[in-house]
Amino acid sequence: MGSGGSRALWTIGGTLGGIVIAAGSVFGIVAQQSSIQQPQKYSKVISYDQ
Repeated sequence: MGSGGSRALWTIGGTLGGIVIAAGSVFGIVAQQSSIQQPQKYSKVISYDQ
């Protein structure tokens, strides 16, 4: 295997690794957002007090 084959292997490996990391990040964000349960209450006046 020459330097061209090695370069292609690193490129493919890096691309696949990036895809895996990106998919994990998106899944984590979606899971975090969907787990938030907060009751919604309508009010004409906006109150910033907690």
